[in-house]
Amino acid sequence: MTQAVTNENQVFTFDTQQKISDREFYDFLIGGDHYHHDLYFPPRYSYEQLNLAMYSASLHESSLNFKAGIITSIFKENEYLSVIDFNRFITDYLIYGSAFLLRIPSKLGNTLALQHLMTYYMRVARKEGYYFVRPNEYDNPKYFEKKDIALFASYDSIQNIYGRPSYLSAIRSTTLNREATYFRIKYYKNGSHAGFILSINGKIDQGLMKNIRENLQKTKGDGNFRNLVLNIPEGNDKSVQLIPISEVAAKDEFFNIKRITDEDINTAHRVPPVLMGITPKNAGGFGDPGKHAAVFYQNEILPLQRLLESFNRELGISAFQFNKYEIPA
Repeated sequence: MTQAVTNENQVFTFDTQQKISDREFYDFLIGGDHYHHDLYFPPRYSYEQLNLAMYSASLHESSLNFKAGIITSIFKENEYLSVIDFNRFITDYLIYGSAFLLRIPSKLGNTLALQHLMTYYMRVARKEGYYFVRPNEYDNPKYFEKKDIALFASYDSIQNIYGRPSYLSAIRSTTLNREATYFRIKYYKNGSHAGFILSINGKIDQGLMKNIRENLQKTKGDGNFRNLVLNIPEGNDKSVQLIPISEVAAKDEFFNIKRITDEDINTAHRVPPVLMGITPKNAGGFGDPGKHAAVFYQNEILPLQRLLESFNRELGISAFQFNKYEIPA
């Protein structure tokens, strides 16, 4: 059977346009788990997605850890709250916008100490109290009475059950940053190219074509720098042509996406780049690190410190105590 052959020139494109509505833009964040909604309120923002975002961009995770480290460094350990429990508590707060403490009562009913509970598994009961929803034990969540739990939550203008993380506007940037890294990994494994057209003209038998195909496949990943010797009978300098597809654009786009998303993440966290170990892109640098650290403390850490000190009144004890913040000379 003979196939028809056409000599007409053809031009076609692949339609890859994807429309994203405002609702779809944030849908992946809204809503928590789907177990026992009759017992407790699900978190407004998906704890699973917020946790995964920590691994999406190095700048996002390091910014949260940096903030937690600064305020932990000035926390004054006391009889009610240890440094370890405080660090875990404040880290949860920065990631999820909510943090939980378990009151350890004395025989007289007073608070003897406070112990951190992991926010990822804590839920607010629909009636009164709280639930600790253990992994793979959704049918039997552990119940805590309201008096036994202290919840510290940031303000959310649409609900007052759980807190709201301060970096939500940068979540999409962390996701895009991660996707750019995935692309770079695939780019490397694909032989450090975004795809190409290999044009071969000349007398080539099927065996030689098979060998060419197999050797080209071996140039991916660790085989990127392998050489290939090709002998084509009666060939010339035009017999083999390698036509790259969007090669330069692919490389440039990766660096642009990483740079722009890092800027978005840094804007959301408001941590001075000089304190994050980021290399300046100009000869002038970022300026005096001490001055940046002083402003960062005044604008970011001190307000959080004041909120925690005010939280002492709700606890009825002075669990949150802080030393003066000093910048090394």
